Amino acid sequence: MAYGRLGERVGLSEAAARQRVQRLLARGVMQIAAVTDPIRLGSKSMALVGIRARGDSRRIAKAVGALPESIYVVATAGPYDVIAEIVCESHEHLLRVTNEKIRGLRDVSDIVILMYLGTYKHVFNYAVS
Repeated sequence: MAYGRLGERVGLSEAAARQRVQRLLARGVMQIAAVTDPIRLGSKSMALVGIRARGDSRRIAKAVGALPESIYVVATAGPYDVIAEIVCESHEHLLRVTNEKIRGLRDVSDIVILMYLGTYKHVFNYAVS
């Protein structure tokens, strides 16, 4: 969004909006990033993986986060200790990642794989009122 338009939406001048964005970026409060669609780029398999841990879920989350196939990893409260979004080139690739890389981690007791069959909404913009 152009700084002029942003300024109008939040009640600032273009210059003030630009300065505020630059300050937020410099402080590390905000980042601007392009988000690609893995399916349109050729990946054929995406899944959300719920992981139950016997040990320290933070260690498992960090190990799953180090996998190149993971794009989002969080430690959670509830039925799963860790939830990860995984993007793979094929169903076979997803099977290798889940069986060899995730189930193979020490203290992983169980995983549940929720394969994406269709995406109906995927946004990263938040409404400004």
